Amino acid sequence: MDDPLARATRGRGLPSLDARSWDHPSHPLLSDSWMRPCWPVDTLVEIDLSKQDMANWKFVDFLVKEAQRLADLGSIEVDLKTIENICDLFIKERQKSRQPGESVEVFVLFEALRAAAIVRYGRSFHTSARERIPTQLMKQLPQDHQESHVFFMNLRDKWVAHSVNGFEFTQVVAYLTPAERGPKSVSSISVLPNRIASLSVQDMLRLQKLAVAVREIINKLIEDEKQKVLSYGNHYRQTSSMPKVIRLRN
Repeated sequence: MDDPLARATRGRGLPSLDARSWDHPSHPLLSDSWMRPCWPVDTLVEIDLSKQDMANWKFVDFLVKEAQRLADLGSIEVDLKTIENICDLFIKERQKSRQPGESVEVFVLFEALRAAAIVRYGRSFHTSARERIPTQLMKQLPQDHQESHVFFMNLRDKWVAHSVNGFEFTQVVAYLTPAERGPKSVSSISVLPNRIASLSVQDMLRLQKLAVAVREIINKLIEDEKQKVLSYGNHYRQTSSMPKVIRLRN
């Protein structure tokens, strides 16, 4: 497939993005590598779009602050879709193994999937690295989804992220010497951790339905934001002061 970024850098004295032409004399690293394309450490190239022939471009990386909210919303949408996929996998694996006495590996798998789904959901509302989903948006959801939101956020805050719950507790126990084996005494001390390793299939279905409902709201916001960024981009396209928006990194 012809990569527009690769095509745009050919013949301009810039490192090529075309993985098929890694051994071309213009490539920054002429030696073979299992990672293609190869880039020198700390390489950063900025291309001024006002000096480029726009007819040669299919897309560009629009790295402007006006597009950051759209990028954040897109990242949140990916998280929510991933939650749906994790829940699907969890349910599929649970249907394979319904009996008690499962192996340790099975419990580890269920615990990992449960934690991954809840963490993915919670970070859409807690993270400071990107825009959060506004709490007031959740009021657009039906009452059952709002209750599910509170439930899973509590699980995230008090179970997955922090141990403040009744789902896990640890006992310190003393083993006593049997009377028939000598004087009464403590022979040893041990620690017995107890925890709920997983959620039920019904709980994961509940989380999946919640993620679908929230993602529908986010997709509407994404479409609205696309129009705003498109308007902003067209404004610059009609002027001679196109921003430097292409960044090629290692």
